[in-house]
Amino acid sequence: MKSMRISLAKMFLDIGDVLHSMFSGLWPGIIWALTFVSGLIAPAWPPFAAVCVLVVIDIRTGRQAARHRGEEMNSKAMRRSVGKIASYFYLMAAAFIMDEIFLKGLPVEKPILYLASILCAAVEFKSISENVQTVTGVNLWSKVKDRILPNTSKKSDE
Repeated sequence: MKSMRISLAKMFLDIGDVLHSMFSGLWPGIIWALTFVSGLIAPAWPPFAAVCVLVVIDIRTGRQAARHRGEEMNSKAMRRSVGKIASYFYLMAAAFIMDEIFLKGLPVEKPILYLASILCAAVEFKSISENVQTVTGVNLWSKVKDRILPNTSKKSDE
């Protein structure tokens, strides 16, 4: 019995050493947190990746539009981008958690996550189209809207 207590105590001390080494500095803690988050969202990576790609495209086109308008790029604009990325991540992570906890047995896989990612993607596409319109004068949003909803922008003869 005493040897079992000693082995349990050694095991807990070993676990304590591992936890201490994980959080003993800034980088180990950051790496551990990133590993945890990436493991959490790994099953849902396609919508997260798609929204991240759209955010990168939006940042690039936004910089081009600002340059075209003669505005100077500053940290305030980049801070807004970081806040927007974080908001998208929070929304999509919450949707993923809702899907995993409350909607596990549905025939459609992760419906709230995909709806949230479509919402984020639509906002990003609208922003990208505004930036492209600033640079080129072409309104992508109205062209896409005319393709998707052809009767809304033109009056019918009936």
